[in-house]
Amino acid sequence: MISVIICSKYPDISRALRKNIQETIGSAHEIIVIDNSKNKYSIFEAYNDGVSKAAFEYCCFVHEDVLFHTTNWGANLISHFEVPNVGLIGLAGSYYLLNIPSLWFKAKPFVKNLIQSNLEGEMVKVYNTVEGVSQEVLCVDGFCFFIKKSLFDKIAFDTQTFDGFHFYDLDICLQVKSNGYKVLVVSDILVEHFSGGSLNRAWLESALCFYDKWNKIYPLQVNSNIRRRFLGDTIAFRELLLVASKNRMDSKTMSKIRSIGWAHIGVYILVGYMLYYIKRLTNTDKRYRGSLDVFF
Repeated sequence: MISVIICSKYPDISRALRKNIQETIGSAHEIIVIDNSKNKYSIFEAYNDGVSKAAFEYCCFVHEDVLFHTTNWGANLISHFEVPNVGLIGLAGSYYLLNIPSLWFKAKPFVKNLIQSNLEGEMVKVYNTVEGVSQEVLCVDGFCFFIKKSLFDKIAFDTQTFDGFHFYDLDICLQVKSNGYKVLVVSDILVEHFSGGSLNRAWLESALCFYDKWNKIYPLQVNSNIRRRFLGDTIAFRELLLVASKNRMDSKTMSKIRSIGWAHIGVYILVGYMLYYIKRLTNTDKRYRGSLDVFF
């Protein structure tokens, strides 16, 4: 029922991970390892290759630095996909994306159901912020997520736009959403992840590619408001500039980042002033009082 697809920096995954999957999945499965020990593939190419080899109905895309804690998690996964119109399931995600390229969890509030550890296996934090069994989101983190294989008649990991190992997760989520399917974060599959991410030159280049591809249609919002987006975009703009400066990006890239940032921040400032004065006016009339609270 489930094809587990792993892009490995070694010829094969560890015995411990293979045993862990076999002992916890509780469902018919196969493990497809894409040998990337010679850095032959981008994550986009590797996952497309894995999909082409997959024999089962559901594809699990997972990093090799994880540990599954839930027994019979395969049955839980299948039950979620039996809900109509569910196309992609993850374990951590956000309701919307910021206008400015950033890490997905900068769009707060986000939901997580995972154990985050460091490379030494020392537990850093346990997250369980999913209300109920599942919540609909816009995007999920790529350390572990699941997609119906049938959707790959309509979607694919985008090797034309991207190269490397960043933004494959956000891009495939937006493809799923754009085709009319739901993206969920679930609470009944618990996975421990042994590493975090890093903001480097490769991440920044992928972030700008992602922006160029999707900026005309996002943020696609499941749940957000103007104040939250303004604060998030302001912080994201500052971080983007810091990453660019640290990695000594060329002047053309720096100019592009500044134009993206100020274009969006400027709109927020203008709208903010307009709403502020409108609210002052409406506060004098009880009929309109509170009508703009949704924005703040």
